[in-house]
Amino acid sequence: MAGELRKDAARWQGYQEKAETALKNPGAYFSQKVLSSIGKTEMDTFYALSDERRKLFWLLARMSLTKTQAYGVYYPEACRKKGVFCSDSEILENPYILYEKTRREPFETGIPVRKIDMAVCPPGGYKAL
Repeated sequence: MAGELRKDAARWQGYQEKAETALKNPGAYFSQKVLSSIGKTEMDTFYALSDERRKLFWLLARMSLTKTQAYGVYYPEACRKKGVFCSDSEILENPYILYEKTRREPFETGIPVRKIDMAVCPPGGYKAL
């Protein structure tokens, strides 16, 4: 999905808004391959997220995490299993807590500072002073 959306939008500016618009009318934005992976259950689940969960979703999306990394910090049961005890609001308030909580994990599951930097200070997100 991300690859197809980025074809028409600036890399960071407006991406979230474009993605949400595309999810409301997926046939106008996605290839048949992507459409076949978006079902009613996925759509209903996404729109049922609380505001805080949705904010966390978009924060993690800006980090360009692997599926394994994202799963390990988004799903509460996976967090507890890994010993990552922090709430959504704590992550939203200080995304670098993800690095602090996962820095001793294997490379495949830990969240490096540079990934968090991508979400907090996206390329082109700030103009030179």
